[in-house]
Amino acid sequence: SLLNQPYLFSMVGTREPDDYGIMAAHKIAFEIAQTGAVVVSGLAAGIDTQAHKAALNAEGKTIALLACGADINYPVANQKLRKEIEQKGLILTEFSLGTSVAGYNFPVRNRIISGVSCATIIVQGKKSSGTMLTAAHAMSQNRDVFAVPGSIFSPISQGPNRLIEDGAGIATDGFEIVSKYSGVTYNKKVAKTSPPVEKPVPKTTTIPDYLDNEQRMVLTMLTKGEAGVDIISDNCDIPPYKVLSIMTQLELYSLVVALPGGVYRAK
Repeated sequence: SLLNQPYLFSMVGTREPDDYGIMAAHKIAFEIAQTGAVVVSGLAAGIDTQAHKAALNAEGKTIALLACGADINYPVANQKLRKEIEQKGLILTEFSLGTSVAGYNFPVRNRIISGVSCATIIVQGKKSSGTMLTAAHAMSQNRDVFAVPGSIFSPISQGPNRLIEDGAGIATDGFEIVSKYSGVTYNKKVAKTSPPVEKPVPKTTTIPDYLDNEQRMVLTMLTKGEAGVDIISDNCDIPPYKVLSIMTQLELYSLVVALPGGVYRAK
């Protein structure tokens, strides 16, 4: 059984990752799977999905732990991925048949994800989230925790950044993480030359002609990444009070989205 393998590494994170989180999760999980270690996750949308897909793409091993009965098709969007894991990996749940998905099932399930693993890797997640609860489970179970560092302006990087601040290992390379555990060997030169992860298609934002110069300047900046009012003000040389007015106008035009923490991003 895959559960009896000596080196299992769990990877969890937000259900709504950005391009950076998707690429980081896929890269690290792909590398872990190439060593022969097992990638464990929860089959949820977002980071969990990327972890499982990366392990399968590497022709490696993966375990999906469900927060419902084995006969419940959840999430529906991952039906094809689930069937592939059933064929090439392992689907597990402690919930009896017919148990539907409920919010309180996830913390219960998450303690198993961390418990069966020798280390848990956090990719992206807010400070208060199920992702951070999994990290807390791992620490209470005397398991190692690694986190992928992220932008200080992104709310979904607050969780991992806080973990690193509190002493978690920095996760940037799956090979290096696995190498910290004795008995695991691999040909790094061969592994490094394996097929690269496909990068997400970059999203483009058209700059409408009806915007004035300052609005165009701000929107152009936001197409390159998320930013707060102070950063926009400094880079565009526009007073903060005027930036706020511009952001309101751009929101009304449905060109930008306001995120928690006073951060904005282009649609």
